Amino acid sequence: MKADNTISLDAYKRLIAEQGESDKKTRRARKSPRHEESTLQRACVAWFRAQYPEHALMLFAVPNGGGRSRVEAAIMNGEGVTAGVADLILLEARGGYGALCIEMKTTEKSSRQRASQKAWQDAAVKAGNHYALIRTLEGFQVITRWYLNLPKEGIVKISGKELLSLHTEAHSLWKDALIEKPEPGAVCCVKLMYDTYEATWDGHDWIDETGFRLAGVIGWRKKLQK
Repeated sequence: MKADNTISLDAYKRLIAEQGESDKKTRRARKSPRHEESTLQRACVAWFRAQYPEHALMLFAVPNGGGRSRVEAAIMNGEGVTAGVADLILLEARGGYGALCIEMKTTEKSSRQRASQKAWQDAAVKAGNHYALIRTLEGFQVITRWYLNLPKEGIVKISGKELLSLHTEAHSLWKDALIEKPEPGAVCCVKLMYDTYEATWDGHDWIDETGFRLAGVIGWRKKLQK
């Protein structure tokens, strides 16, 4: 007897509806901030391993994200998993820092640090580490190159004449961001290794006009009065 491979119209409509819902979920997953952060992080790690194979083992991820059952979460908490830990840690001592801690965020305005991440950042910095918030592959490349070029021993003193150049005509107006800070609330021009921005010093971080924290600031100067 010949097999009948046909299905009813109702069954066909149900299959189409189910496929449509599946496609919507896939599109939402692809557009989710977590997916974009994962894509960025994988690109950064791949670049780093290719660029610095001798340091590849010292750059590692801290898998804090993802869905877990209550039992799994309790077990991992007991094992030492801590909320807010940076996504990547480069366990190399440079310039007086113990390690470089990197948090991944997207370029979307809504992609911001959670309270637990800010609290962990404060603790990591107080413990003698350098913390950077990264939103692009270029930003990751800049901060890792800068960090690995710092001396292995001793406290680094960065100035335009030594390790980094601020590349500005009004060089004398720029202050070293790792040594000198303005008063909280001051609106300044800040210099990153690859660009210049306007930002406000809140007493702890440089915040740009969109609310993002700027990583890798090496110099600043107050806005000139018109």
